[in-house]
Amino acid sequence: MKWPLQKILIHSLCWIAFTLLPIIVSPDFSFFGTWEIGKPDIRNFLSSLLMILYFYANFHYFIPTYYHKKRYLLFVLITIACFILIAIFPSLLLPEQWGVPRHLPHGSHNILMPPPMEQPGMMPHQPHFQWIIPFQIESNFLKFLIIFFLSILLKVRELWIKTQNEKKATELSYLKLQVNPHFLFNTLNSIYSLALEKSDKTPSAIIKLSELMRYVTSEVNDDFVPLQKEVNYISNYIELQRIRLGETASIDFSITGTIENQKIAPLVLIPFIENAFKFGVNPEELSRIKISLVINPDQLTLSIYNKKVKLDRNVKTNGTGLKNVHQRLELIYPTSHVLTIRESDKDFTVELILQQI
Repeated sequence: MKWPLQKILIHSLCWIAFTLLPIIVSPDFSFFGTWEIGKPDIRNFLSSLLMILYFYANFHYFIPTYYHKKRYLLFVLITIACFILIAIFPSLLLPEQWGVPRHLPHGSHNILMPPPMEQPGMMPHQPHFQWIIPFQIESNFLKFLIIFFLSILLKVRELWIKTQNEKKATELSYLKLQVNPHFLFNTLNSIYSLALEKSDKTPSAIIKLSELMRYVTSEVNDDFVPLQKEVNYISNYIELQRIRLGETASIDFSITGTIENQKIAPLVLIPFIENAFKFGVNPEELSRIKISLVINPDQLTLSIYNKKVKLDRNVKTNGTGLKNVHQRLELIYPTSHVLTIRESDKDFTVELILQQI
């Protein structure tokens, strides 16, 4: 998996600060004076590098392999072993020598590292660790705890985000499965009405239906589709309704703005349009439907008006289609959509505003 450049820069800056901070806050460090890099500074630098390696090993391997699979004992043993390695390895690699430590005048005594007592067989410059190793363990313990808990928290956060995205994708897939048959069934009913009337418009209606089905089966699996294709789908649906209704309905459909280079979630507009035809059309009286689509560079506005008519007894009003599209809008455009629905005794209006299309 490739990391974006921004993520690489953030990680790099954080690790540079983590590595240099102990050196900068050291009493021996000076921005303006001379500063000699000694073994303690190199040991701190090596410890920091080892902790950075441990962070990624813990994040990408130890936590998923042992912690998340509830192999806690092995995870704890690996963690302890890594800490001991990080704390002791730099001191083993760069041991402090017996004699006069740096930063002290010749002949001075070091409180933390006193010169050894004369013992038989002891060499005058023999390396020792009884002071260095405990000091390295103590000084690295807090930094190691920070790295340890930070890697766990970030991994838990990553898994939570992944789980939420999978849940969102599952819900959207389920809603799409509910929406698609809803449109197809209503369209088939329209063609069935034409067939009963033995209308010459039936072949044209079947072609429109095939175009609708082609879009539904090939495009709606994507999270976002070109707005041009969604508008073509809507146009085909409205033309199919014009064929079915003939002169019994006044249908006004207008598009304002540029639809090229725009994206939209599939099938979030059509349920409102389909609802207008479902509840605003009666072949026995004059029906009126007005649909307006206004596209700006960062906003889309869908306005729908339909006159209320007497409904056939067979028309179900359970509102499944609108309920589904409400849920999809909340999932896909949670903070960037405004839906306004107004109803009076004579008409019904809907206005949907989608931002950041």
